[in-house]
Amino acid sequence: MPPKPVVRRTHMLRAAAAAVAAAGLLLGQGAAGGKTAASQPEGLTATSAQRLAAMVDAAASMATSSEQLAATWQSLEDSFARGDGGEVSSATLLREPLRALAELNGGLRDQLRLLRDELGELFSTGRSVRLRSVLRALASLPAQHAAQLRDATLSALEWPRRCRAPAALSRYGHFESLHLEHRAAEAELRSIGSQVFVLRDERAAADGTLAGLEERLSLQRARRNGEEYELARYLGSSLFRWDLLRTKVAHHLAHTFTAAQEAAREGTAGTDSQGGAEFAERQLGELEEKLQHAAASHKRLADQRQTLGKQLRSFLKSLVLSCEAASGERSPEAAVSKRYQVLRGKSLGVFAQAAEEFARFLNGTYTQALPQAVALLEEVLSPYAADDDAFVLPTAWKARPKMGRWWEWLEESGRGGGTGGSLPVDSAEFEHRFAAAKRRFSLRVSAAEPVVMAYSLWHILEDELGPVPSDIGHQEVVLSLPSPEDAPGEQSNVTQKPLRNSTFPILPEQQKWVL
Repeated sequence: MPPKPVVRRTHMLRAAAAAVAAAGLLLGQGAAGGKTAASQPEGLTATSAQRLAAMVDAAASMATSSEQLAATWQSLEDSFARGDGGEVSSATLLREPLRALAELNGGLRDQLRLLRDELGELFSTGRSVRLRSVLRALASLPAQHAAQLRDATLSALEWPRRCRAPAALSRYGHFESLHLEHRAAEAELRSIGSQVFVLRDERAAADGTLAGLEERLSLQRARRNGEEYELARYLGSSLFRWDLLRTKVAHHLAHTFTAAQEAAREGTAGTDSQGGAEFAERQLGELEEKLQHAAASHKRLADQRQTLGKQLRSFLKSLVLSCEAASGERSPEAAVSKRYQVLRGKSLGVFAQAAEEFARFLNGTYTQALPQAVALLEEVLSPYAADDDAFVLPTAWKARPKMGRWWEWLEESGRGGGTGGSLPVDSAEFEHRFAAAKRRFSLRVSAAEPVVMAYSLWHILEDELGPVPSDIGHQEVVLSLPSPEDAPGEQSNVTQKPLRNSTFPILPEQQKWVL
């Protein structure tokens, strides 16, 4: 009997690939539905899925930062509202530039919330007539507000010129040079990331080919020390911030592996000799070496960027504290929280730090993050553009199932073709339907259509910005209990007031048996 093949580097991809096969997911079929094979947009590959996932990641990070800065401004505005006794200090001179920057960020935040709403409209109903205008508004923000942003930035970053500390301007020049290094590290990280995307795709295909040849020829390969597992863990956690995107990318890598494995196993890969297997293993080794080198460079730059970020925060804090000490407005001890060692109060440091964050975020967003986000959505939504300037999907897509919004998925998960939501369910059935709804969502996210990336962005924006406001007060969320008559010997005066904010639905005719 020939020896059983030993899996060396493939068991992680094989496990994911087995899940793909078990679910019957062929990426070419997708989950959008409604389009014929001829009219479907070209499906995602592992490389394009990673590229678009990186763009989704950047767009979601932009929205998160905008929300955080809006909260920062609200705190500062509350500080202004409490009054400062009419005292004019270096800090209060930053008020108007900060207000202008905050208004720009507020406009961006409002448009991003509208984007979340219209993406929700598109996927929930299958049509959005306002999404196109939202994309145009987002695309026009940089040109529309370029002069206002330039003037506000120049005014906000004038604070070092008012600093009386020795060599304040030269120290601020060093701070600027650190920022340039930080930006250069980020740009190089993006460049290396693009190389990694291709290498991960090629490696998955080469690994699948070798695995298929091993099965076909009953060969085995020696085990290594596990460098590939460490590499996979690092790349999985560092390239994308959100688990939804990591899962999406892992699925496409697993599909690439499976497709190559099946082609090699069936003899359509172009070679079926032992020499071909040895060549495939050498090719895999070369790709792994390149990927290891790229990942090492990526990690080195990521560590450098993190170190530069810490230096920037520390240097800025040191500079503004020296400015306050030189002006006599406040002692460094009073400006820093003893417990958390952060700047506090209405000191120059607080407002200077806010000015730096607002100005640099908005300038970076207008030049790169925002145009990239619009380009992403234009790319993946263009196949669904209608003649009336609307976007129309073949079918509506369900939102991610959440326990607190059970009415969105409970009936769909019921037995009997959608009639299961007409009767109360017990806890076990409720959990069973929730698990089924989550499986359907996973299938949807696994689809090959590029529009799935916009679908993923919608869900991340809902998580980061909050869900679309809706009137859910009409939902009768109550707990169904058995009738006292069904319990022998039990007598009880049961009120007829239905409970809300419980887990299970109830019909009007059953409300007399709820507490």
